[in-house]
Amino acid sequence: MIAGSLKNRVQTWARQKRWYRQLRGVLQRGVVRSMVWQSRERRILRSAPILTQRVGTAGAPCEVRLMTWKGDWRLALWAAKSFYHFAKVDWPIAFHDGGGLDQDICRELRKHFPQATVVGWDEGT
Repeated sequence: MIAGSLKNRVQTWARQKRWYRQLRGVLQRGVVRSMVWQSRERRILRSAPILTQRVGTAGAPCEVRLMTWKGDWRLALWAAKSFYHFAKVDWPIAFHDGGGLDQDICRELRKHFPQATVVGWDEGT
């Protein structure tokens, strides 16, 4: 009984730590796949910004809207950069906060898409 309670407390504590969640991800994906993933992610984060139109621009045929959250914003960024690279369009883009996007993440998204709009959690509802 006491051992089970201690185990639950340790697991709860560990799940709150970023390093533990990262370790779990590496163990789930495998070490080699995780290393390849991190290498690609670094290349995306070092890539040049993409200039688009601003949201609400008259004459834009459509807008790209992407919902993301603090756990997968890098994947959203990767998907958006891939789309714009291959589609060769400059449509406006808006990132919607699906939960937990902090100022650092918003700054990073705007660094890669300077004309992008980031719609906060409260604004999107």
